[in-house]
Amino acid sequence: MKRTFNYTERRRIDRKHVQIRLVDSTPEGTTVAVSTELSEYQFPITAKAFIEARGESTFARRELENPFDSFGHDQLFIDEFTLTDSTPFFFRVVEAETSGRLLGLAENIPLVNLADLITEQDALLPVRWGSTGQEVWRLERNQSSGPTLYISKSLQENFAQFANDPMFVACVVPQAFRQILEFALLGDDEQDVHDSETWFYEWYRWMMSLSDLRPIATRLDDVTEDDDLEHWIDEAVEGFSKMRSNRFVNAVSTALNART
Repeated sequence: MKRTFNYTERRRIDRKHVQIRLVDSTPEGTTVAVSTELSEYQFPITAKAFIEARGESTFARRELENPFDSFGHDQLFIDEFTLTDSTPFFFRVVEAETSGRLLGLAENIPLVNLADLITEQDALLPVRWGSTGQEVWRLERNQSSGPTLYISKSLQENFAQFANDPMFVACVVPQAFRQILEFALLGDDEQDVHDSETWFYEWYRWMMSLSDLRPIATRLDDVTEDDDLEHWIDEAVEGFSKMRSNRFVNAVSTALNART
């Protein structure tokens, strides 16, 4: 039986509190990771949450298992139709009862991919061109605003095109990822992953949506041994690279063949 929703007294959910990220795309379908931050809305813990992806003549609906876990995520497989960068997503929170009263709604949520996360002005990792000395790229670290990735201006003036180059993403991003984690977790001003006012908060949410990483302790003060954090960083980078290993290898192989 098709589920319907009662739209009485619904709350508008800010789109920034629902993130839908591309994990993998194959001819059989697309896997997306959904993470949410819904604490300020005070929805009942018994409520249910759904995402909908809408195509031209059909749609796909999936129920989330962890909608109220700020650092959890759901990986969902969608095979009803082919998702594109312009596919709109909708997120709904409804009462658990059969009435299906709609409690909250976010509309037209974009599907985010890796390139979006590292190139836009307000991305997790902004990419700029500038003076990097003899290095091709350099990660600049700022305790208040977070990291920025600089590409040598002598290498390519059109940095946005270079930053989206598959070979660049495959070779540089995992190493930049490791440097960012070391900066956040092993530096003098370590970040509290549960403090939404810190730049690392969104980074941590993103990482937890990418793989089956074990969460860091509630506060970094609870982890006293650097070796423990270093091991967690190794796990994070390995999980990130493993999940995209085929895509990274194919990107490098394709780029090298094209340039020979």
